[in-house]
Amino acid sequence: MDAEITQTVKTVFNANYLRFDRTESLEYVLFQPGVRHEIGYDLSLGVVYRPLLINNLTFTFGGNFFKAGKGFKDVYTNRADNCPIPNFCTAQVPNPTKPQYTLFSQMKLIF
Repeated sequence: MDAEITQTVKTVFNANYLRFDRTESLEYVLFQPGVRHEIGYDLSLGVVYRPLLINNLTFTFGGNFFKAGKGFKDVYTNRADNCPIPNFCTAQVPNPTKPQYTLFSQMKLIF
């Protein structure tokens, strides 16, 4: 959903629910039966700024939030050890049960 706040500023919001249609191939590749279908929720919010009121110069800023579902946790977690890859867990490996987020920015010049 987009909303124009002013002629130079526009906000962009996006929400998605993600799920696997079929999980048989994942179960085969991961050697892990019972991978569930739910991937999770993806929410993003951004701002587009056009200082010259034309699309030749635009700035985009925003962020994204991902809340993992049960299927995503199944893919990235060994149920026996609760570790994404056995004997690989350290403090630097992201935990698939925690929410993931990203921030982004973009400057577009078209001439």
